[in-house]
Amino acid sequence: MSARVSVDDVGAVMEALLRSGGKPVLLDDKERGTRQRVEADSAAAPDGLLPAFLVAGEAIWRSAMGEGFGLKIERDEGRCLATASRKSGQGRLRR
Repeated sequence: MSARVSVDDVGAVMEALLRSGGKPVLLDDKERGTRQRVEADSAAAPDGLLPAFLVAGEAIWRSAMGEGFGLKIERDEGRCLATASRKSGQGRLRR
């Protein structure tokens, strides 16, 4: 049985990695033709860009392993990308 990992813990690790990596997170603003820098705390926040990173990680994991890790994403219009990370179906992530 897999141990549970909280979304907040994943966000904290992600933020630490982004801060120590020395490379910024940039979003292409297609409308303005510019790139916007995203601070590490916003990029790693459960109500920020973390859901996008988790979805990408899930896709890579699924491609490599043949199955995902059970990530559940819910629509939430009040959040940055209108999504929120919730617990995984297999109990590997929890909030």
